[in-house]
Amino acid sequence: MGIFILIISCINYINLSTAKAGNRLKELGLKKIMGASRAEVTRQLLGESVIITMTSAAVALLLSFQILPTFNDLSGKLWAAEVLLNPTFLGMFLVFALLLGIVAGLYPALKLSGVYPTEIINANAKSTTESAQERWIRNVLVGLQFGVSLVVIVSTLVVYQQNKYLSTVDLGYDKENLMIVDNAYELRSKAEIFKNELIKSPYIVQGAAVSSVPGFVNGATTYTTTESEGNPVNVSFYFTGDENGAEIFGLSLLAGRNYRKSDFTDTIRYVMINEEAMKQFGWNSPEQAVNSSIKNTMGTRALKVIGIVEDFHIHSLHESIRPLVISTGMRSINRLVFKVKGSQTQAAVQDMLSQWKQFDMDKPVAYSFLDDRLEGLYITEAHTQKLFSIFTLLAIFLAGFGMYGLSAYLTGLKRKEVAIRKTLGASELWILKYFTIKQLMVIMLSIIIGLPIAYYLGNAWLSNFAYRIEIGFSILLVSVGSIILIGLVSIGWYSVRAALENPVKMLRE
Repeated sequence: MGIFILIISCINYINLSTAKAGNRLKELGLKKIMGASRAEVTRQLLGESVIITMTSAAVALLLSFQILPTFNDLSGKLWAAEVLLNPTFLGMFLVFALLLGIVAGLYPALKLSGVYPTEIINANAKSTTESAQERWIRNVLVGLQFGVSLVVIVSTLVVYQQNKYLSTVDLGYDKENLMIVDNAYELRSKAEIFKNELIKSPYIVQGAAVSSVPGFVNGATTYTTTESEGNPVNVSFYFTGDENGAEIFGLSLLAGRNYRKSDFTDTIRYVMINEEAMKQFGWNSPEQAVNSSIKNTMGTRALKVIGIVEDFHIHSLHESIRPLVISTGMRSINRLVFKVKGSQTQAAVQDMLSQWKQFDMDKPVAYSFLDDRLEGLYITEAHTQKLFSIFTLLAIFLAGFGMYGLSAYLTGLKRKEVAIRKTLGASELWILKYFTIKQLMVIMLSIIIGLPIAYYLGNAWLSNFAYRIEIGFSILLVSVGSIILIGLVSIGWYSVRAALENPVKMLRE
């Protein structure tokens, strides 16, 4: 985004410098007549560009100290102001500013220094017209500017839509009102008592002991079916310490049953698996999988499958759904989950804190809510959206500002021509179209070139997600409409002004 904004700014400098060249041609012509070489004039103009850029760099550095705390909040970073004073950073920053000044000023310097002084002294033609080459270069730069702006707008809309999708997609389980006590292992043998006591709270619906929660399942091992030991399947797994370990998350059963209390004292070890595990184990239907057996490739004990749950996202949406085994083999409780009554969150938390204190624990309780933790999985994307939104507004402003300044120059350049055309009968509408159509054609060309690039970059970013939106027609349409609107608004003021101005007044000037 920073590079894109710098490109737009450089184009603005090049366009406006060359557009206003007529005001300096006599000055430069006189210098050349007095003996200044083209190289000396070029160095002078490049020096001016570098001075402007270095001054801007100094102002930017001072502003950065003020803006850094806000930027940290928006981006989720923890950069200290000292980073801006690091000698390595300062050196790179100054070199970059110097190069930027040279890049931005090189074309205007070469163009202006190459004008013959006799042409300037003998006529004013150069200050009132522009050559076909100049028009072509200007149109290319304007097209590039709006093409970059289009990429920025599409990128921002893609990030926004994907973040919206991440927050609304059905994860396959219930994530609301689930309070997690993350350090229940501190209670050791009292964890079960703590759970049973807290369930008595009028604000708690249900409790369960689990090794992990959906979105954060990190265990993995290899299982095979007892019938096909040569087809090992790498599965994720989490343990439940009681019969509520699957039910509390609202998992949907496709076949079989949920856990019962007796399953945890039975000599047979029971497991539940998801659809993906069922498919990879080679079973064709949930009914076929129920009452079948699997075993860990590192052991020999058979585990009986009692239920098949519908696939749900055990990791973030960056990853595809993997095979999952929900097992009863929990040795000790390390995490507790409680289902809280809706709108009773604060009261439930207070009851939990009070209950924790009754157990005389030295360490404070560490707790969280599942929906908040899931938001943390996409915190980078949320920060990206905020920054993209700000930078997009900045890019749009700069592109519009550049087009506005260029429109002022072009209408000034064509004032006498417009006056003559109006005198010969051209209408205000014709004059308005005369100024806008050519520029809109350049913008349309930038759209044709910029859309494929924007589409490619958007898909490249979305490739980080196993589950994602598609860049639809609506995103591209809104982006194109925005670019055209920016162009019309930027061109419109001076175009309307030129169309409505009295031709007699323009001719007198």
